[in-house]
Amino acid sequence: MAIPNLIRYLKRCLFFACFFTGAAYAEPTVLDVIPSGSLSTWTYENHDPCGGTRQYTEVPSPFDGSTAIQTYMAGCGGTCGSFNMNKEFPFASPLDRSTAIVRFDAEFDLLGNISHNRAQIQFHFYRNGSHVGQVSAGYDRFGQTYNIPAGTFASGTWELPLNTLNDDPDLMRVMIHTRSCVGGNGRVLLDNIQLLGLTEPEDCSAATEQINELQTALDAANENLNVLTGENVALQSEVLLLEDTVNLLDQEVGMLESEAAGLQQEVTDLEVLAADLAGENQTLTSTAAALQAELDDALTGLAEISTLIDTAPRRRASSSDYTGVLGDNIDAIVDKLVAQGKRNKSDKSDKSKKSGKSDKSKKSKKSKGKKGNKNRGD
Repeated sequence: MAIPNLIRYLKRCLFFACFFTGAAYAEPTVLDVIPSGSLSTWTYENHDPCGGTRQYTEVPSPFDGSTAIQTYMAGCGGTCGSFNMNKEFPFASPLDRSTAIVRFDAEFDLLGNISHNRAQIQFHFYRNGSHVGQVSAGYDRFGQTYNIPAGTFASGTWELPLNTLNDDPDLMRVMIHTRSCVGGNGRVLLDNIQLLGLTEPEDCSAATEQINELQTALDAANENLNVLTGENVALQSEVLLLEDTVNLLDQEVGMLESEAAGLQQEVTDLEVLAADLAGENQTLTSTAAALQAELDDALTGLAEISTLIDTAPRRRASSSDYTGVLGDNIDAIVDKLVAQGKRNKSDKSDKSKKSGKSDKSKKSKKSKGKKGNKNRGD
């Protein structure tokens, strides 16, 4: 709720609070009782070309016996004629339109014929020279009515609320409009223009003061609200910048996620490769173990062969004497070893022969020596 509307609402609440404590509407403010001789304070304004019969006069009031103002327009057949009587009433301060009511005594008369004629009173309101709305009573063309019963004649005291205005007025202009057209005529009588507003008795003065203080506080709050609104605009700009930053970060995160997916794929490929290598390593380990076992068997076979050679060097061993992983290849190894044994034997034989010959030579020499010695002794 806007602050001016809130203040108006509080004033209305104040009215009801005071009403139930014994206060009511104040005495009506009389704007114009239409005293004798006051016709000169009204302004005549002509409309439409038809001259006809135009009258604006003071007449006895049918409501209180005093003076009233009456306008009359008649005698226009195929053309139209109309005029206004205007008077302005300024207010000392703007009127609260939410509670104000204009009251007046009036007669509206179409003189028995509904046509293009008019008989009405219009109340126009202004604020600082600008029109803020109007309220009307009476007959318009073709018998259309404003705030009075349908027909051709109406008389009484009428009240028109001002809560339809666009702003609180500081001036009211009363316009009595009478029109005769295409055989229709019009007459209006006006008396006792009054204004009703709210009363503010003494027992409500404290509440009124509180409302004024509240209005001051609300005005200050409104200023603070304007400041906060400006700050909010600045914050919204910052939010937009942050949103742009977040969008950029989202893009970077998307790129990093793509890179991470690529790295994850590489890791998966490496894990597969590692698994393959582990399988190959296991295979190589098994192969190495088998080869080691074969090597151990071969060394064992060699040890056995060496033992056989040492214990029976003259006997040719056949491959059937050996077992192990050497298989058919053992014959070649045995042949080499036997050949080596024969060479060793041959070398020993040669040494023995040489040694025998040498011994015989020595013995022969010794024998000859002995014989020579014996001969020399003899």
